[in-house]
Amino acid sequence: MLGRLARSVARSLKATEPQVGAPSGGMGDHLKPYQEAVDRFGACFEATLWASERHQRTRFEVLARECPFEGLSVLDAGCARAELLAYLGEHATMPRLYIGIEGVDALASAARACLHGCRVPSLILGGDFVHDEGLLSRAAIDAGEPDGRADVVVFSGSLNTLRTEAAIGVLERAWPVARHALAFNFLSDCCDETIRGGDTGPAHRFDTRRVLEWALSQTPLVRFRQDYFEGGHDATVVLRRGAD
Repeated sequence: MLGRLARSVARSLKATEPQVGAPSGGMGDHLKPYQEAVDRFGACFEATLWASERHQRTRFEVLARECPFEGLSVLDAGCARAELLAYLGEHATMPRLYIGIEGVDALASAARACLHGCRVPSLILGGDFVHDEGLLSRAAIDAGEPDGRADVVVFSGSLNTLRTEAAIGVLERAWPVARHALAFNFLSDCCDETIRGGDTGPAHRFDTRRVLEWALSQTPLVRFRQDYFEGGHDATVVLRRGAD
């Protein structure tokens, strides 16, 4: 689950339910919990609203097991401080190119600072991939991928403040941008009933069966994991375009 900080931030927001309507001269509501956290605490780990660094790293571990990264171009949509690239570097699975997109300016700046001197060619772009439908492809082009695609497109936690159908809308735009794989995680509504109604702060549990239905409508090559947190709290899905 998201931690106490996330729940505190959520309660402090004037808008009690994040929406996905186009922002009118400002930030989309799905990003506001993160901006609120940055305003309070700065562009630190706590602003990512994960329960703990251990929980974040567990999700990265699952992504790295189920999805190829080494030697590929990776588009990390909602990259926060680019922790995914740091994790891959620690485990010798570095991509050939890293492209990060982050909708909260202070976190995008922190990502650039973290990548200063990185041996992997990297680009961090500010922007909202929910409302800017062409952003994923433009980011790939700006990073040197002339066809506007990346080998792998990944969303780690960055869909959490959306509802199921809004998230699927984002994924439908992301799948054509992914040459080899699309990977994402989310809070599952097929978890144990003892945690199903628990407080998840600004995050929403997705209709897991609906997500899998969508994934399988795109490709038969789908990996699904929901065994890495107690009670099936979180799920990871990877769509592939070719066999392992």
